[in-house]
Amino acid sequence: MFIRFHHVDRSLERLENAEATLAGHIQPTTTAHAFRLVGDRLIREDTLSSHALKGMLGYSRDPGIGDPATLELARCRLRGERFEVRTSAYAIAFKSNIRAFYIGSPGCTLKVNAPGTSTEFLHNEIRVRQNSGVHESVGIPKLITWSENDSWLCLLEESIHGRRPVGKWANDWMSRAAMPAILDMYHQSGVELTPARQLVDPSLLASRIQAIAEHTGWTPGDENLDRFLSRIEALRSILDCCVLTSAGHGDLTIDNILADKDDHVVLLDWERAGRMTILHDLRKLLRRFPALHELVASRFRAWFAHAQLPTFSNHRLISRLHGIGLRFDTWQSFRLNRQTDKGMADSFIRKATRELDELDQLCATA
Repeated sequence: MFIRFHHVDRSLERLENAEATLAGHIQPTTTAHAFRLVGDRLIREDTLSSHALKGMLGYSRDPGIGDPATLELARCRLRGERFEVRTSAYAIAFKSNIRAFYIGSPGCTLKVNAPGTSTEFLHNEIRVRQNSGVHESVGIPKLITWSENDSWLCLLEESIHGRRPVGKWANDWMSRAAMPAILDMYHQSGVELTPARQLVDPSLLASRIQAIAEHTGWTPGDENLDRFLSRIEALRSILDCCVLTSAGHGDLTIDNILADKDDHVVLLDWERAGRMTILHDLRKLLRRFPALHELVASRFRAWFAHAQLPTFSNHRLISRLHGIGLRFDTWQSFRLNRQTDKGMADSFIRKATRELDELDQLCATA
C-alpha cells in the first residue's frame, strides 16, 4: 500500500498544489474539510449521507452500489485517523500515485505522482491517452488536461460511471463482452510473433533477483531463492520459440475494468501500457476467471494457425518469466527514484516467491 512509504501530509500538500495548478478545471476551495483514513484512501466525512455514499462507491469502482449491506459496511469502516484537507475532492486514494475524485458534470479524477516517486508511469499514461484512437474496441476515459513542474506530474481525466466485474453477472459479461473486446484491442494494435529470447534473459533475470535478495538480506543460501534460480535455469529449454506480443494494458485487473451504462468495456489506468506478451497482460484475468482460458487459446490458434507456437502452458510460462523481469525493472525504477523502504523490497521478494509457486504449477501441466 502506498501509504506505508510516504507521509500522508506531504502527499496532501502535493495534491493541493496540483489542484491550484488546475484551478481552471477543478473548483478551488480554501475551506478545510474533515476526512477519515480508511484503508488506502481518505473519505470526506460530509459525504456519508446515503445518496452521496452511493456516488462515492460508484466513483471508486467498488461493488454493490446501493446495496444497504455494502453502505453499512462502508460506514462501519470509517473509523480511521482524521485529517483536515483543503480540497474539493470527496475521496482521495493512495496507490502507486495520489488520486482525488470530484463530483461534477461530468465527474473527474486527478492523478499526481507521490512525493519522491518518478513521473515515468504517468508520462506513459499520457502518451497512451494521446494515441487512444488505436483502441477502438475498448473505452478509455477522456484526458481533460495535464500539467508538470520539476518534481511532479498531474493529469485530470473524466470519471466513468460503471460496474466492476464482480458478482454473479461477471463471468458471463467477461466471456461475452469484455474478453472479446480486449482480444480485439490486441488485434487492432498488431499481434506479432516475437522470439522468446528477446523477452526473457534467464541470466539477467537471475542477477536482478539476487540484487534484490541482497538488499533485503535474502541470501543465496535461502532455500526459496535457490529453488527460484534453479527453476529459471531449467526453463531455458523452452525459450527456442516465438510468442505472441502486442500493445498491452499492463495492469488488467477487475479494478481497472468497467462495464459502462451501455454494457461496453472501459479500461482504466494505462500507466504500465506498452509492448508485451499477450498472456502477461492477461495473467490476472485468467487467474480470476479460469473459464476464459479456452476463449483466449482459440484466439491464439486463429491468429497464427500456420505458425509453430509453443503449447498454451509453455506460452504462459514464458509470459510469466517476462512478467517477472518487468516487475523487477519496476523495482529498480522505484529504487533509483526514491529511498526504498525495506518493507517494499521484501514485498517484491514475496511476490517472486508466489511467481515461483505459479511456475511450478504451470510446469506440472506443460
